[in-house]
Amino acid sequence: MLVQGGPQDGLVLEIPPGVLTEAIEFRILEAPRGVLPTGAVPVSEGFGGYPFRIEPATLVVDTACRLRMPYMPAANWMGGPGNVVINQINPWAIRDYDPENLSVVEGWVEISVKTMGQFQVRLAQQPTSLLDYTPPMGEVAMLEGGFAFTVDEEPMTSPFADPAAQQWRLIGPAFDEAVIFNNGQIYGRRSEAASWLEIWDEPYNPYQVVGGNFSIPQPTTMTVENPIGVLGIGATVMYLGTFVYSEPFEYDGSLELDVLKITLNVAYNRADLGNGERRMTYWLSPTSGLLRVMVDGVIYNRIP
Repeated sequence: MLVQGGPQDGLVLEIPPGVLTEAIEFRILEAPRGVLPTGAVPVSEGFGGYPFRIEPATLVVDTACRLRMPYMPAANWMGGPGNVVINQINPWAIRDYDPENLSVVEGWVEISVKTMGQFQVRLAQQPTSLLDYTPPMGEVAMLEGGFAFTVDEEPMTSPFADPAAQQWRLIGPAFDEAVIFNNGQIYGRRSEAASWLEIWDEPYNPYQVVGGNFSIPQPTTMTVENPIGVLGIGATVMYLGTFVYSEPFEYDGSLELDVLKITLNVAYNRADLGNGERRMTYWLSPTSGLLRVMVDGVIYNRIP
């Protein structure tokens, strides 16, 4: 059953052969907006698609049917475009489904159902701040290629020592570097293996929208300790950080619907290493932490 035209254009209800033992007339009708279960988000905040009703609403089948429905990814402007749930109301239950599959580009979401009734795509719970995507202190994530990502407290001897400071450290074959964060600001970088530390004179906020009115990167000064703990020498650094909400992708057997992608490019001129550039990208989930990382164009996915 396919709907063509109107607010539900592209809606598909696919009933496998043999599921129905008698002829049944199905009807797909527009439903009034605002019919939500007690305690749900108001429609003005949670609207992700137009509600509709599949009749007969009392029908129950033994085999799951595929239901694909249109939704509006752009409605989710404060989180990942796939961060939605599908609300169902019928005589038997009021429940929310997580999407089994979806396309942000084509604007549809799929679930499996054994009952009919009223359906509506709604926005899922939204993080209150971009910092809600920050991986938790103590996280250890194993990645492809022999890499590991850890979130550690700053050492007490660090110039960045603070209860809120944390280092995002990536360790792998011939690689050991960390970025030091404090409440969303980056204060410098460190390599324990190579024993060097960058202390940026000006902390940097990487949570800037791609295409937004963020500041044009300019060279600024920093101090480099090499080895760590000795008197630092002056150097220059230029950084550019941006974020976007990523399309959902599968991790550990399920779709990660709400994913933030942070990119940080750091260009440096140091007496010890010369001129160089490091490009880092992190994909972060508020529930699962780091999902993947890209280093200088090479992606390493997290291993469940």
